[in-house]
Amino acid sequence: MIDRLRALERSPLIEAAISRTEELAKTPPWAGERVWVHGDLYGRHLLCGADGALTGIIDWGDMHAGDRALDLSIAWSFLPRQAHADFLARYGPVDRDTWARARFRSLHYGPFLILYGQDVEDPAIEEVGRLAIEQAI
Repeated sequence: MIDRLRALERSPLIEAAISRTEELAKTPPWAGERVWVHGDLYGRHLLCGADGALTGIIDWGDMHAGDRALDLSIAWSFLPRQAHADFLARYGPVDRDTWARARFRSLHYGPFLILYGQDVEDPAIEEVGRLAIEQAI
């Protein structure tokens, strides 16, 4: 993951992302019960109605039993920081290590989406990747 960050153009944002990634990499791995996860949950897989309310989630091809931090990363990569408390209040209890792994995963999505967007010449997906990094640092 750090290699992907280093593959991006150097900037204060990328330097901060590398630092945060190194810090979060020290978080203990998931040792609890596996749960069903979407496996690839990010902004483009959310469907919203005209009023902005979530109406569905698409692309379930990566669904598996695993660490719920994988899907919780949507809060770090998609929601503004001020929405995290409301998100967690509705979701339910999340321990500190799970929340840290979710943040780590958001940092994983960012460079992947930026590089993918560059490869397919899609500036909108590049911006989604930048937002994921900004939110997670």
